[in-house]
Amino acid sequence: FPSHDKSTAGATTKSGTLSKITSGIPSDRGRGTSVLFSTANSDEASVAITFPSGFSPSYAGTTYSSGHVNANSWFTFGTSSSTGYNGNATNPNQPTIHIGSVDNGSTDNNVSYVSTESYTDGTYGDVFRVRYEGNCKYNQTGINYIWDLYFIKNQADKQIVVWRTFTADGSNQEQMGISNGSAWSAVNYITAGTFASTSWSIQTAAGSTTT
Repeated sequence: FPSHDKSTAGATTKSGTLSKITSGIPSDRGRGTSVLFSTANSDEASVAITFPSGFSPSYAGTTYSSGHVNANSWFTFGTSSSTGYNGNATNPNQPTIHIGSVDNGSTDNNVSYVSTESYTDGTYGDVFRVRYEGNCKYNQTGINYIWDLYFIKNQADKQIVVWRTFTADGSNQEQMGISNGSAWSAVNYITAGTFASTSWSIQTAAGSTTT
């Protein structure tokens, strides 16, 4: 990775922020009430997500009604699905939240379950939760990678990510980041250690251009 890609407590640019949080973390409610995908250790799945009525998440000033969860542990905004093994600033080439993805084809992830749930959280109010359950390596079985992504009804440009289970794949290349599809808006790489038990706040600047 370039020299600026290093592990920090948070990463900020003019178009977005990615910061660790230690309070206001939603409790673990397990698998969502609506299971959208259930195929053990699928290497290249892309699961369509439709935001419920009243939720209009925005990325850099553009609002969306849908997105996709990819097996390789990222979430893309919009109607186009995403493919490929490597997760980076230009792949996928659409607005993306990277949640433990890797920029290589040898330790990319697989997914077993994608589920959703709408409920009222004590801190954030009405939220839409997307849960990913998979594995840290595409050629392994079992579940050792679980995260929840929260969309907040009354804060359209803010999302919360909570790691429920994290297992390092040995590459030291797992990354948390947000991209507009052509460049990083904010990125925080892990270079050693773990994302286990961490939670993150993501926010993009209103009025920016999304490509």
